[in-house]
Amino acid sequence: MNIFKYDDYKKFLKDFIKNLNRRGTITELARACACTHSYLSQVLNESPELTPDQALAATDFLQLTSFESEYFLMLVLKSRAATPKLKKFYEDSLKLIEAKYLKIKTAVATTSDSELSVHERDIYYSNWTVPLIHILTSCPDYQTISSLSTKTQMGNKEVLQILDWLIQKKLVLKKEQRYIHAGKNIHLPADSVHNQINHLNWRLKARETFNDASALHYTSVFAVDVKDINKIKTQLLEFIEKQRVQITKSGSEDVMIFCCDLFQA
Repeated sequence: MNIFKYDDYKKFLKDFIKNLNRRGTITELARACACTHSYLSQVLNESPELTPDQALAATDFLQLTSFESEYFLMLVLKSRAATPKLKKFYEDSLKLIEAKYLKIKTAVATTSDSELSVHERDIYYSNWTVPLIHILTSCPDYQTISSLSTKTQMGNKEVLQILDWLIQKKLVLKKEQRYIHAGKNIHLPADSVHNQINHLNWRLKARETFNDASALHYTSVFAVDVKDINKIKTQLLEFIEKQRVQITKSGSEDVMIFCCDLFQA
């Protein structure tokens, strides 16, 4: 369950209990909160609120992370707030916690990633050709100069120059006449200017496929309530995480490029 989808802690608790689908859950949660079953039932269905101490105790039972626990506690405090001004303060605090959570989730890196110098990044991200050749070498069908040249519609000489550079940087291995991905990708700091260049390169490349029936392009401009913006971001991040799991389980027959953009006008 994603707690960041909720703006009411009672609704979150009800869904948690329902999804757990286990007898005695309310009793176990009440015990964790050091309150009675009847009191917790009233909290879930009537006007009483959990105290901050009870809420903190509940986070252990709910097995929430530190970010999730902070968000849950803020939901409780918002619900307990007696004035509109205080409630607004907690609502703003909730948005800040969620924004920090989303920022951290988007800055995902694996321990097997390679670090390149600024000059090396300039070369790697000069356009889409170097990263494409790099990733294509993970596919058995594209591990020779001729197959890479045909796939990318680049000349053999240009392909070889890129492969030689990738070998030098230990991103590609040469075994006999085959060029094989070394198993490492490039890790970029979240604030690197090369992130912007990389995004731009692939979006420029995407323009070439607008008339390709096998490609998928989606653009939507819409009006939305401010309170729903981070919810939409969270949904997209959840999709990306599921996509990454599927990609990890999949083979290496071909290379796809996925671009996703969501921003305020």
